[in-house]
Amino acid sequence: MKIRERFVFLWGFLRDAPRIGSVTPSSRRLALAVTAEMTSPNGARRILEVGAGTGVITREIVSQLRENDTLDIYEMNQLFAKHLRKEFGGNGTNGQVRVFEADVISSPPTGKYDHIISGLPMNNFRPERVRSAFQTFIKLLSDGGRLSFYQYIFGRPVQSVFVGGKGRRRLREVGTIFREFIDRHEYRRVPVLRNFPPAVAHHLEITSDKNSNSH
Repeated sequence: MKIRERFVFLWGFLRDAPRIGSVTPSSRRLALAVTAEMTSPNGARRILEVGAGTGVITREIVSQLRENDTLDIYEMNQLFAKHLRKEFGGNGTNGQVRVFEADVISSPPTGKYDHIISGLPMNNFRPERVRSAFQTFIKLLSDGGRLSFYQYIFGRPVQSVFVGGKGRRRLREVGTIFREFIDRHEYRRVPVLRNFPPAVAHHLEITSDKNSNSH
């Protein structure tokens, strides 16, 4: 990882810590685990990445883009969005990559995606925002589309040590929402112990029969 990239991430964390899930970018091992299911044998793929940070996972996505694939990136952090535009917006990607400095929940894109990859730090969110995020992803995915995201192992239990009773209740509610969607849609998970902090990549498939029960 580039030294400049680490500096951009640290500076972004110091400016907007509540919306960033870690003090360091994800490792390439985690990026590989999260993008492992980004496969579609037929036709062009439309891919959405949400909460890209400084682009560790983005770099893996871009490396897998085929000629007619497109990648839309939604990143709310102004510093990160600027960095992503410089690194990936038209930089050898032939216009396949677009970067939006926007909230995917309140200002979602139009159309359907074949794969969504999320780096949103949902353990930092209110429960209603976590549910809205999952519901937004499901609405944006085509039938049979895949959602991939990661969680830090023991992330919520560790956070609960440093928050009061209200914070612990929020984390329990967030955990319940995660389990609801994971139990219904997950088909694969990959532990990545050689990441700081250790994490698990979750892969969910959204089909019309299951989707009807997710709202």
